[in-house]
Amino acid sequence: VADALATRKPDATLLATLLAPPVAASADAAESASSSSSSQDATSPGASVADDEAASKAEEKERKRAEEMHKAMIEALRWKAEALCGLADAAAEPAAKRDALDAFARGLAELDRWVDTKKANGCAADARLRAQLARLSGRPGLAAGALTAWLNAKTSSPKPAADVKAARALRAALYDDLAWQPLADAERTRLLRDFPPEGATP
Repeated sequence: VADALATRKPDATLLATLLAPPVAASADAAESASSSSSSQDATSPGASVADDEAASKAEEKERKRAEEMHKAMIEALRWKAEALCGLADAAAEPAAKRDALDAFARGLAELDRWVDTKKANGCAADARLRAQLARLSGRPGLAAGALTAWLNAKTSSPKPAADVKAARALRAALYDDLAWQPLADAERTRLLRDFPPEGATP
């Protein structure tokens, strides 16, 4: 048996496998890793562009949301100021009228922190609020001046007809308060000419 084992030739394939240096396996692993890295490098620019586009869309969505919230807040403050103006105008007793007028002034000041209500070419509602505050404070001349500044201000687009009509009607009432009857009559005459009642014939 010993002689048989000694004289038996080993399998050539087995010997080649056992005696092969480990470098070959390492080379295969390195080649596989290099291929994987090359694949990632090839796809990474596309992934980066997609990530950038997603981030840009998210930022744009957040910006629009912030703008809508800002606009809604200003509108809410404007409605609040208009409601306080109505209360101040309707108050009869001097003490109640003074308190309501103070609340109106505070409401308009709160709005003024977010939008320039004194700007001549600004919002028509802001011009009316400024004029009403001056009127209720006993300064009809200042109120008429604020309305005239808004009416004469140049804007990129025509002013809404309803806003112009309301501003001019209020200015006519202010002329009455100032006892400027000729100006009040002329204003109302122009109002009838420019904004005739519905159904009226020319």
